[in-house]
Amino acid sequence: MENQKIVEKAIEYVHDHATEGNLSIEDVAKNAGFSIDYFNSIFLSHTGFNVMEYVRYERLKWAANRMRKTPHDKILDLALMCGYDSHESFSRAFKKQYGLTPSEFRHRAWNGLLMQGDLKNDQFAKRLLDEFPEFEWMDLDEAIDELLSKNPIRHAQVAVCMRADGGVVLTEKEHKQDGFLWLRDLGSTKIQAFFFSDNYDRLASWLNRFTPPRFYPYFYAEDTTSVLKKELSARGVPLQNVIRHSQYVCRRKLSRNPLPHPKLSMRALTWDDRDLITGCLMNSFHFPYQKIQWINYSLKKRDVMGITDHPILVFGLFLGEKLIGIVRGNLLRTNGVIANTYLCIHFDERLFGTVFQGDDAFARFVKWSFVEATGRILDLGALCYDNLFQKRKLLSPTEVGYERAGDLCRIDSGETNWFG
Repeated sequence: MENQKIVEKAIEYVHDHATEGNLSIEDVAKNAGFSIDYFNSIFLSHTGFNVMEYVRYERLKWAANRMRKTPHDKILDLALMCGYDSHESFSRAFKKQYGLTPSEFRHRAWNGLLMQGDLKNDQFAKRLLDEFPEFEWMDLDEAIDELLSKNPIRHAQVAVCMRADGGVVLTEKEHKQDGFLWLRDLGSTKIQAFFFSDNYDRLASWLNRFTPPRFYPYFYAEDTTSVLKKELSARGVPLQNVIRHSQYVCRRKLSRNPLPHPKLSMRALTWDDRDLITGCLMNSFHFPYQKIQWINYSLKKRDVMGITDHPILVFGLFLGEKLIGIVRGNLLRTNGVIANTYLCIHFDERLFGTVFQGDDAFARFVKWSFVEATGRILDLGALCYDNLFQKRKLLSPTEVGYERAGDLCRIDSGETNWFG
């Protein structure tokens, strides 16, 4: 645990100084208070990187994030800010990490649809395979097809996220028949891991190897919590409890709910509605302006630039001609499946004290909005998922037509706040 704190301090130091061209392993080791060789070995064992590999990784990730946010930086200027002395050396390193040159990456980010899953992840995979040589790389399409053939309702949501978010699929060389792992790089050396196996021996083996705080493991389970605890504890998995996150899906439209207000209506929003969206969401509680810009620019990509498979999905809630709220979704596709992965409702808070008075009136408004948006998504031929019913106080899954699709579980080993 002491070494983990040292590594976390070093990671924070690299974040703060990554774009300083003269940042060296001596600087990082000195800040941590150790010799270069000893500190490098500690860092490698906790992250899978040696120190300077991590510095290069963070510099290129910083450049990628910068290019997503602004189209105007010169590639040479980015190269110099990242510690490279030429356009060419920076471009080679960037393409090695992301599978695209900086120019190609920026063009895709601003003039096309660039998802994390479109980016090559060879470096991330190589790092994991070097650390865990008993595993081998598995084809993403093969993994998605296997999930969908086993249980399409339970796995469609994670399948479309695998396609969109990228990452690496690994299977154990000696136990290929027992399932596979999907791992996503969350940054700062944190890795999210999803385990797909019905074999308790294999599941326990993975839980004992891919452990917090570096790995954040999840697995799907149908057995009761008491059975899970018994089976995993018997196989040496240290746990205090199994925490379940229920996933819900809607496959059939509900009958139309009564309008909570006679002038309330819903319609799909487009790029032409951008000023209405901005005006409404600026008065929505804690809705950041940067996200408003992202919604509007996503609509521009879909409606003006012709990127018809963009996942943005926005419905407007109107009181007469006034936009008073939006319902936002995320429509993803893969291997013949279409799934909406969440629904969020945002509203102009200035209006609700006068228009929807009392908790019951507001609850009816939320329910109507949720059911109406779900029906419109089902009309698009998509499954509609939601994971937030445990947090919502005004809705229960059954009253809006959702059924339990399965439970995504994680182990509570006594570590506090190991996953946000």
